[in-house]
Parts: sequence; structure tokens; C-alpha cells
Amino acid sequence: MKTFCFLFKEALDDFILKILIIASVLSMVIEVAVAEDAKRKTAWIEGFVILLAVGIVGLVTAANNYSK
Repeated sequence: MKTFCFLFKEALDDFILKILIIASVLSMVIEVAVAEDAKRKTAWIEGFVILLAVGIVGLVTAANNYSK
């Protein structure tokens, strides 16, 4: 039987999820780098939410495969 961590890693191995992870990290870096000083504190939120959504998808997929 595969461990939950292995299944989570396997779920994140999807091509689309990899693109979303890269895009969210780039979004956070670019937004923080070019944001005005007043908006810099919240510029990272959009990229972080995308990364959080990818994590949730990975967790749900891993939990679904683990229960089988």
C-alpha cells in the first residue's frame, strides 16, 4: 500500500498542476517586485491563493486514492 505522502506527491505530478505551481510562484515574485510600496504587503495574496488551491486539489486527490 502506498503512503499518503507518496500519493500527494503523485497527485502533484500532473502537468497542469506543475504549470499552476510555477505560475503562482512567478506571480508572487513579480507582483511583490513591481508593486508600489502601499500595495506590497498584499501583492503576494493572489499567487498564494493559487498555490493553496493546487495544494487542496493535491490533498483531495491523494485522500481519494488513499481510501481506495
